[in-house]
Amino acid sequence: MKVEPSLYSRVRERQVLLKAWRVIKANAERSGNKQSRLDAQQFEENLFANIENIQRRLQKKTFKFKPALGVAIPKGKGKVGKRAIIVAPVSDRVVQRAILDVLYRHCGSGDLQAALRTPTSVGGVPGRGIGHALALIEKAEDVGARYFIRSDIRDFFPSFPKANVIEQLRKALDDGDFVDLFESAINVELSNRAQLGPDAELFPLGADGVAQGSPLSVLAGNLLLKDFDAELNRRDVVCVRYIDDFLILAKSGKAAGKALEAGRSILKNLNLEAYDPQSAPHKAEAGPINGGFDFLGYRVVRGLNPPSALAREKLLGKISEQIAEGKKWVNQSLSDGQPRTKRTQCYIQTLSQIDDTLRGWAGAYQYSRSVQSFVDLDRRIDEMILSFETWFDRAVHGYEADRYRRALGVRLLSDTAPVDLPSVDM
Repeated sequence: MKVEPSLYSRVRERQVLLKAWRVIKANAERSGNKQSRLDAQQFEENLFANIENIQRRLQKKTFKFKPALGVAIPKGKGKVGKRAIIVAPVSDRVVQRAILDVLYRHCGSGDLQAALRTPTSVGGVPGRGIGHALALIEKAEDVGARYFIRSDIRDFFPSFPKANVIEQLRKALDDGDFVDLFESAINVELSNRAQLGPDAELFPLGADGVAQGSPLSVLAGNLLLKDFDAELNRRDVVCVRYIDDFLILAKSGKAAGKALEAGRSILKNLNLEAYDPQSAPHKAEAGPINGGFDFLGYRVVRGLNPPSALAREKLLGKISEQIAEGKKWVNQSLSDGQPRTKRTQCYIQTLSQIDDTLRGWAGAYQYSRSVQSFVDLDRRIDEMILSFETWFDRAVHGYEADRYRRALGVRLLSDTAPVDLPSVDM
């Protein structure tokens, strides 16, 4: 009789780890964080040795998740406070992703698998995403939904009750080593806690809380909210959830309101809370569907679904910041005349960065049919790029060829610093 490999042993399989690596690499390439891209490039330089090292440590059960880098970033225009983002070492991210893939593919049937594959849960689920959310909204309208309530769960990641999910996994899986690995993977330690100062308090370093930015945090969230999903999709109500953002669709405002109260009651038992549209209109919204509403970066209007006004504003703001950074480096290259052996964000790099941003943004809003929204944005972006080009032409006017090229962002071979020959034995 053939014995199936344990979940733990599947995590360390070469093909599982390589598949996980490809996802991590793709995410790093799309990341706006330079260090993340550099870390992924360095990992790939010795890819197979690094994968074998992970395999060996998992086999010996000596793999330890390292302290991660904590990054506190502002929540965005008009929002107070900062968001705590965890950037784990590449090897840790590979193992985390492998754990996620193994859970989704091999944990069998039953309550656990049903919770992971709830049809109306579209965040962090392989093969699903924002497109599925928009399709579910249209389907709900087709069967009579006319009213919506949009909200999200307050401080979801910092307040996350980890013990609840670990208990679920121990009951559902006969694989203690795997659950122990999962538990270690969602615990958070910081490598730069002292440098963060007061911002260190934003990070989930205690018994509760999981890392925002980790795929396992999203998976854990889907397990934690399985009862929430089930209750809010009963009778004639549909609740579409993307991690901690959720949208209730119902035939009447009264039905939607009752569903929200039922959901808030479930969340209260988990020591969590959802925003109410009346008391927190900046975080939640309610009204008739045909008036349109914002959800997951889109302005949901059937047949159009343009990017929301906030999403468009953020895009233009990001490009403006990239141009400002480019101008700073161009000015520095022109003023100091120093050789540049490391890549800096001068003129060409700024245009390339803008292109990367636009390609990523276009992918995120590929479900929009509002062509005019894109035309209007392109017109604004054209003006910004033309203004940058004009500024650059004036800035470099009259400078020697070497400073011009450094400001342009093209490497000068003459900037190469000579290196002494290594000592050799005869």
